[in-house]
Amino acid sequence: MCHLFFVATFACKYPKDYGRYFEDSVTLVKMYDAGRRIKQVVPQSVRNALQTDYGYKPDAHYVRIENHYKKPKFVLNKPLFWLLIY
Repeated sequence: MCHLFFVATFACKYPKDYGRYFEDSVTLVKMYDAGRRIKQVVPQSVRNALQTDYGYKPDAHYVRIENHYKKPKFVLNKPLFWLLIY
C-alpha cells in the first residue's frame, strides 16, 4: 500500500465542500469529487457507454487527484522541453 505525504503551507476547501486543494511554493495538489463532475459534464450516452465498456458505476465514489508543479524545471531538475520530448 502506498501512502502520500506532503506538507502544505496553504490548504483550502472548494466551494460547497466538493474537494480540497493544498498549495505551497512549488506544487498545487487538488483532490475533488470526480463522480460529480462526470454527472455534470459528460452526456448520458457517453456515461452509458462507460458503464457497458469499462465498468463505470454512477453510484460509486470517485476521487480525482491532480498534482501541478508550479516550477517543473526546478522540481524535476530538467528543462521542460526535455520532459515533452522523452
